[in-house]
Amino acid sequence: MYAVVVRVSIKPDRAAEAAEQLKSEVIPRMQTLPGVVAGYWTRAADQRSGLALVVFNDEESAKAAAANLPAPAEGVTVADIEIREVVAQI
Repeated sequence: MYAVVVRVSIKPDRAAEAAEQLKSEVIPRMQTLPGVVAGYWTRAADQRSGLALVVFNDEESAKAAAANLPAPAEGVTVADIEIREVVAQI
């Protein structure tokens, strides 16, 4: 399995709007992608940064997803996108 890891910065005054777009647009779109296994979206306590980890069955699916990520909400800036091999899970 492979994971797409996305780090974002969030303007504090846009955190609620970003969370709503995540739930209404980003997650439903990600659920339809080929090979998706699971996804986790996290936000720091100060609401200024987030980290997403979406797991795929194979590297090709992860690469395709990373190349076609939905546009971030206004006030959200993508800082980094990585594809990582999943080497263990519980």
